[in-house]
Amino acid sequence: MKVEGLESGFMVVPQATFAVLLHMLLDHAISSSPPGREVIIAVTRSQGGHTEIRFDDAGTPLPAAARKGVLSRDFEALALGRRISISLIAAYAIAAHLKMPIEIEDGKRGGASVKLTVPFQE
Repeated sequence: MKVEGLESGFMVVPQATFAVLLHMLLDHAISSSPPGREVIIAVTRSQGGHTEIRFDDAGTPLPAAARKGVLSRDFEALALGRRISISLIAAYAIAAHLKMPIEIEDGKRGGASVKLTVPFQE
């Protein structure tokens, strides 16, 4: 696993809930990747005082219908194409509760890229 991160910043969300959210996103990335393949986690500062945490898996791309299914909770759409882990659905529900947007895109190395936007304060 490769982790790139920031040097400072304070979360303004409940720590335990945030830890579960990160665990769910990491679990999804790992379970979607073939054995021996690398999962990349990148943490970057965005404009407006937010931090973006991106989880790039090494699996097959997530079909558009399945991406929309995760975000809309259309569980029938989740059965299309690639295997969807329950951890991605759980992560989306937790992120919605914390008012943290999640975006799902095609990954640069194939697979899927899940971006979580987190509010930070200096």
